[in-house]
Amino acid sequence: MDALPGLNYFNIADKISESPQMQMADAETLARFFAQAWLNPCKRASCFSLSARKSQPTLRTDLETNLDKLTTARYRSVLTHGDFSEFNILVHEESGAINGIVDWPDACVLSFGFALHTLEYVLGGMYLKGWSYNQNASEVREHFWTIFEEIAQPTNDEMEMMKLARMTGILFRYGSRVGIRYALVCVGSEARIMPPSLSLKHTLETRSLRAAVF
Repeated sequence: MDALPGLNYFNIADKISESPQMQMADAETLARFFAQAWLNPCKRASCFSLSARKSQPTLRTDLETNLDKLTTARYRSVLTHGDFSEFNILVHEESGAINGIVDWPDACVLSFGFALHTLEYVLGGMYLKGWSYNQNASEVREHFWTIFEEIAQPTNDEMEMMKLARMTGILFRYGSRVGIRYALVCVGSEARIMPPSLSLKHTLETRSLRAAVF
């Protein structure tokens, strides 16, 4: 069988971070991928919420409540990649568009949105000084959601649930059992990944944030 075309996202991430056009193409194809998942739901599964509560000792009470909401029969479950990282995404070398997603052995049926943490790779990256968002991250994020909504046609309530799932997925993805690595700083329905020092500074300056430190 022929191999999927494209370069590993990790190997081309710096080039994409310097090109707004490539970021937009990346975000658009990622949005189309998630939209197709939303339009093809699976039977309900709750294995993620059960295992997560056992394995994440720093999970906050409000996020446990979120898990209860996300595993109701009223919200869709979809086939979800078990390790949706930059190492498993193939992109076009020139356009930045996603050509394929590989390494599916750990895929599972989960509530839609837990894998939306992958959008963060398009918006920024991890550097020696910590996580950093690209200058045009807001525009790329908006483009992602515009394309997704055009295809998936979710209701307002479903959109709120998706954002809730995304925030929860970020916590599971970047949480640590051995001390504080990052903080999930929440502003309304949005979330940002920050080192603890920056998240504390940001919280003190705005006085309007909820920060789940882990």
